[in-house]
Parts: sequence; C-alpha cells; structure tokens
Amino acid sequence: MWIVSIFEGVLLQTGMLRAVLLGLMLLAACLSASAQMVQIVAQPPVAAGPLAGIGAVLITRSGAPVISEVIPRSPAAGAGLKAQDTIVWVNYRDVAGMKLDEVVGLIRGPSGSSVAITVLHPGDAKPHTFNMTRAPIVIGP
Repeated sequence: MWIVSIFEGVLLQTGMLRAVLLGLMLLAACLSASAQMVQIVAQPPVAAGPLAGIGAVLITRSGAPVISEVIPRSPAAGAGLKAQDTIVWVNYRDVAGMKLDEVVGLIRGPSGSSVAITVLHPGDAKPHTFNMTRAPIVIGP
C-alpha cells in the first residue's frame, strides 16, 4: 500500500504549477522504487509561508529510509546528498528500525535550524555526514 504524505494547503501555498510538479516528482519516486511510503521532507506551511526543510523525497527500501529524489537548489542538493543514499543517522541518532514518519519527524524543523544527516552512498562502506540548514523549498524552475 502506498501512503503519500502531501501537506495540507500545498496547492494553495505553492500555486497550481508547483503543485503539479510536486505531484509528478512523487509519482516518479513511486514508480522508480519498490517503496512502501513516500514523504517530502519539509515542514507544513505556516500561515502563508513556504515549505521549509532539506528538500529530499524519502522512501522506505528494505526497511531503511532512502533518498529517492533531491530537489534542485535545496539544502540537500547543496550539501551533496544524492538519490539512492541510505539515511543511517539524523542528528547523530541511529534511525535503524524507525518508521519513515519517525525519521521524517527528526529531519523536519523550522526554517533556519540545523540538521545533520548521515548517509551511506551506494557501494560505499563508510558513512558520510552532511550538515544543513533547513530552508524554504522551491519546487520547479
């Protein structure tokens, strides 16, 4: 069963074109991986404010949180996170065995706050830590 988490008010907050682009990105993530859940790692909009987060789409693969898509010009893209990276720690907390929504809850936060994401790149035995500042997420050109 696919569970897609789209935040209340995204269509109204981001406009029709951005909402369509977000939907297409989610569809691509769903079709490209055998996942059980897909979530955008961003904080729900507050009042008329934009989304804030790291700008990555996460899925669950073999019980582990995996980045399926990195949004261009996002903190995740700027830090060097890549699609297919497996998240192993968030703020130096082991995420093994956590549900995807729990991992997303650790990653989300207010715009301007810091988060450390430790990942394993495919084929690499050594984990890499990326420090990012959560920021408004811009989807589209």
